[in-house]
Amino acid sequence: MPSSRFFQNLVQRIQQTALVLAVVFLTSLAAWAGGIVVPENSRLDINSGTLNLELDGNSGDVENHGIITTTTGTIRLNGNWTSVGPGTYSGGTDSVVQFTSTASKAYTLGGSQDTFYHFQHTGSSTLTLGTTDPANTTVAIQGTFLNS
Repeated sequence: MPSSRFFQNLVQRIQQTALVLAVVFLTSLAAWAGGIVVPENSRLDINSGTLNLELDGNSGDVENHGIITTTTGTIRLNGNWTSVGPGTYSGGTDSVVQFTSTASKAYTLGGSQDTFYHFQHTGSSTLTLGTTDPANTTVAIQGTFLNS
């Protein structure tokens, strides 16, 4: 009978395979989703594509335990962004992360480093920036910060 470790490895491989398929899709197209979780030891490369996490006006959240990157692409969300543990985001030149909502949202880091190029918050909501691990958390905005 296979061990529990075998099943844990199998589940991790399935998650990574699903993420690779998503990466292939996002590389050249726009994608829409109601939210996304990037598992630890996984990578989501949006490159020059667009990831829309604002499906049908519902909250589209990002929960990042792995690595998310864009080169010139855009991530649009009207939910919360949470980086957990080793989760990091790296935005290349001209990449954009947009928070748009009429309800209050949170951007929370948990001991990671996120580097944005353009960071935008629009709408009548309040965006709360926070961390669960202030001593080990860094946020860098290398381009513009827009709050309107």
